[in-house]
Amino acid sequence: MRGELTWCEVSASALERNIKTLKGRLPPHTTLAVAVKSNAYGHGLELASRVFLRAGADWLCVHSLAEARALRACGVKAPLYLFGPIAPESLDEAVSLSLRLVTYTHEQLTRLIEVCERQGRVARLHLKVE
Repeated sequence: MRGELTWCEVSASALERNIKTLKGRLPPHTTLAVAVKSNAYGHGLELASRVFLRAGADWLCVHSLAEARALRACGVKAPLYLFGPIAPESLDEAVSLSLRLVTYTHEQLTRLIEVCERQGRVARLHLKVE
């Protein structure tokens, strides 16, 4: 297929309208957490995140520490939920970035407690129980 190009056009106004519509249909005081993993599914991590937050999203969900780090670096202050796995040696950074984390193991929970005590901070956790 010689000469063909592929591109994706993102309409910030359409993204904003979608989030506002969804938020308007939720019961009051419901937290809306929007997944922006994988570069916001190809829509651009920073662009999509800013649009979603402006439209009323409460949290942003990422899969990796690198995605969370990128959002914090560009000034995003909103709650970030890192729902992917995180290496024990990365827990210090995750806590310092004020991420909400999912923990899968007792060992990770124990390490996280140590990190929080050392930093004098609180970590917000979601426990995955099977």
